[in-house]
Amino acid sequence: MLKCTGGDANIISVIEKGVKGGKIAIPGAASPGTAGAFGPVGTVTDYLCAYGPNVAQRIKGLFEPLFDPGKDRISDEILEINRTIQEKAGYTLHDAQLAVAEAIKRQLRRGKAGLIIAECGAGKSKIGAAAMAAASGPRCGQGGRGGKTFNIVLCPSHIKEKWVREIEESLPNTFVRTVSSIAELDRLHGAFSKGGKHCYAVISKEMARDGYMHIPAVGWSRRRKGFTCPDCAEVIQMAISKDGGGHVHGRAGGNRPRHAREGPNRGVLA
Repeated sequence: MLKCTGGDANIISVIEKGVKGGKIAIPGAASPGTAGAFGPVGTVTDYLCAYGPNVAQRIKGLFEPLFDPGKDRISDEILEINRTIQEKAGYTLHDAQLAVAEAIKRQLRRGKAGLIIAECGAGKSKIGAAAMAAASGPRCGQGGRGGKTFNIVLCPSHIKEKWVREIEESLPNTFVRTVSSIAELDRLHGAFSKGGKHCYAVISKEMARDGYMHIPAVGWSRRRKGFTCPDCAEVIQMAISKDGGGHVHGRAGGNRPRHAREGPNRGVLA
């Protein structure tokens, strides 16, 4: 019998050495020198072969899928969009694509974001377009929020036209345009307000990042004979370096303010 008090700092070491030397035995555990529960497991593949079914059953019990193709049916909204794709493009979505569209539609209706993660050519654009349209509810003229929706697609600039094509040949009673400025967005929303169709505005993420306003980086003061900060009106001097620079308030060598304006998108008014 081994007696240990609460203040023994070496209790872990004592137990480890006792188990390893066979002087301490744990009921139900493997005997020293014999293979334990993970004895035959040497690689990840061995582990999955031995415990994969148990792990899968555990995951299945913890996470309930939004859409189970073996139990649930595809909604009428998704099926209608699939018929539109067949009429306009000459083909239909595969069963797996329809299942993902249905799941994303349900996720969007829950008010949460949905992610479609797949390789190039898997049909993410069409799946996403179908899910967005189906999540909007009834078709135009059939109730809901005026029966139509105004949507924005944010994508890389090189696939703007692809999104336009995908939406045009996928969604019924819908029109889509690319947008490059606030004026174009206002005109598109005006056409949407007067019409009876769903509308999609396709905007490149580069244009959204750059913004639409021209804000002066500096002003010019005739009295002070120098460029001034448009925020605090202090005179600005440029600190020049080989790898770029930012403007400095006051005399050269001062500390640059927190609101110093930099970047290739800043204009200069003189």
